[in-house]
Amino acid sequence: MMNLGNIIACTPVWDIDNDPKDWENTIKIAGEIVRFLELNGVEESVYVKWSGRGCHVHLHEEAVSRSIREKIHPIDLAYALVEYVNIKLTRRYFEIAEKSPYTPRVENNIDPQRLYTCPLSLHKTLDKVCVCIRKDDLGSFDPSWADVDRYRHFRGWGSHVPGEADNLALKAFQAIGPCPSRMRFRRRKHPPLDRQIDKWLKKT
Repeated sequence: MMNLGNIIACTPVWDIDNDPKDWENTIKIAGEIVRFLELNGVEESVYVKWSGRGCHVHLHEEAVSRSIREKIHPIDLAYALVEYVNIKLTRRYFEIAEKSPYTPRVENNIDPQRLYTCPLSLHKTLDKVCVCIRKDDLGSFDPSWADVDRYRHFRGWGSHVPGEADNLALKAFQAIGPCPSRMRFRRRKHPPLDRQIDKWLKKT
């Protein structure tokens, strides 16, 4: 994705990395993120995804109004939202990790070239399917929901309220600023060298 001007929206995703055996603590962390979003006015635009090994909390990209996304780059907004929530929840993450036999962590992987697993796609190495979880069902979640032959999937994962996350997005961007990795993809000031040579040859 070299032309970042083509991007009209970017999904904020909290990537919870942990050992699959410690899935209960993974879900606890997801619950903390969901609760923080709810306390900040984002209630209808959030869903959780279980990929078969790990967990991801998604905030629908259109929960941030188009007018804001036109003023601030969508990647910057997504990065700032994820980072802001992670900073605010650092203590809770630590408290959960301290009681875990493993090392759960929440990563901010927002990047112009980042790809995410599509709902209902099969895991590349496990006999599992990627399922979405209604946030209100986190307390009853079980990894068996991702079993291929009897998966349980929240089909309303795309529901959202436009603009619901506007206030939080602006607060996060003001506190965090733009995505560092986006600077690698700034528009070229000059054409690629081969095009410059070709243009020069045509003139001679």
